[in-house]
Amino acid sequence: MKPLRILIGAETYPPDVNGAARFAERLATGLAGRGHEVHVVAPSPNGPAEQEVRDGVTVHGVRSRRWYKHEGFQFCLPWEGGAQAAALVSRVDPDVVHTNAHMVVGRGVVKGAHRRGYPLVATNHLMPENLIAYTPIPRVLHRVYNELAWNDLGRVFGKAAVVTAPTPRAVELLVRRAGLVDAFPVSCGIDADRYRVLPHIEGDVPTVLFVGRLDQEKRVDELVRAFAALPAGVPGRLEIVGDGARRDEWRALATASAWARGWTSAGSSPSRSCSPRTRARTCSACRASRSCRASSHWSRWPPGCRWSRPTRWRCRTSSGRAATAGSSPPATSRS
Repeated sequence: MKPLRILIGAETYPPDVNGAARFAERLATGLAGRGHEVHVVAPSPNGPAEQEVRDGVTVHGVRSRRWYKHEGFQFCLPWEGGAQAAALVSRVDPDVVHTNAHMVVGRGVVKGAHRRGYPLVATNHLMPENLIAYTPIPRVLHRVYNELAWNDLGRVFGKAAVVTAPTPRAVELLVRRAGLVDAFPVSCGIDADRYRVLPHIEGDVPTVLFVGRLDQEKRVDELVRAFAALPAGVPGRLEIVGDGARRDEWRALATASAWARGWTSAGSSPSRSCSPRTRARTCSACRASRSCRASSHWSRWPPGCRWSRPTRWRCRTSSGRAATAGSSPPATSRS
């Protein structure tokens, strides 16, 4: 196959830590590794526009600013980053364009591709509902905002020849909320060798492990409350591996007098370094609210741990007792 020149638009890209950023990076480096010329357009991690070659990929960072409600997130203004993204499409002159967002950078990429007639693929990773916590929008307007945001997504991605999302559930939302009836699922994919089955190592106490971003939509506070609801005589340890805007808040929650037992936070960690922890776990935890797609690094749950309804955590310990938490703190108190 003749090598292609491919332009990927992303609203977030490493060093950002989140699933959409990692997907865009893996896609870009994977295509570059197969001999294609790959360009990525994303918000500059430092503010001013910049360009660098990283892992064989030319990364164009467009003018960005720090979002005041999330210190780890850069955003672009339409007349700065959006206009630069649209201009870069013409300058790169790609064979195909793939946008992973519809907001400012993504909208600029779509506009540039549509104007010049380049083949355009769009993949959605965004749940508009997950952005509300980082905006000043009052609660009374949340429903209106969600409706407008989904409609806007449909208008932008409706210009693409192909629209995808990582899961059938995500596609269902695109069809129902954004009117993108021809969307279909394409998995983000994983490196299966990193998650091969390993012998289980018995720990000194049953251990619950969460690996992921510590941001609002992950609802790790509910896991902490579920763990705290275990009877006083049941041994256990909770390990949290990750980083994010809610890390300090959730650490404070866990170290409060009623919820202090067994908390360990390892901070952000490369995926390869998690293997020893996963081998010693009793069960692994993943969380999603009704408005958030659920995903897990482990495809099969170990004995003793099961996923309950989307709004609740449930983990059954080796003693047979179950701890469950919903959206409110447990009724029981601990001395």
